[in-house]
Amino acid sequence: MSISTNHVVDKLIPSTGVLSIAGAYADLSKNIQVPSTGFSITIGNNVSTQILNPAGTLATGTLTMPAAPADGQQVFVCSSQVITALTVSPNTGQTIINAPTSIALGSGFGYIYDLASTTWFRLY
Repeated sequence: MSISTNHVVDKLIPSTGVLSIAGAYADLSKNIQVPSTGFSITIGNNVSTQILNPAGTLATGTLTMPAAPADGQQVFVCSSQVITALTVSPNTGQTIINAPTSIALGSGFGYIYDLASTTWFRLY
């Protein structure tokens, strides 16, 4: 995750690890793709938000999670269109819990990675 330089870090509380930001949060790691039916996208290690913006409803597609995620890394996926049959796969040596099988119009999902168990846990 990157924080844009026009944002002011209000305070960092070392004992708790809490970072307070005075201003808007900007995800500079976002990646926008315009897939077509039968797409296969591997989310980059440096991507927190994967945006899918196809021209219309897609019958099928596959997303693969990042190959070398950091412990606690979060990945969010959203789509501007319906994806009828979606496969969300872990990368080599990883496990994914409760992978979605489709995306409804304008919806998405999120995961957090646990390095100790090499598992992606679904947030929503």
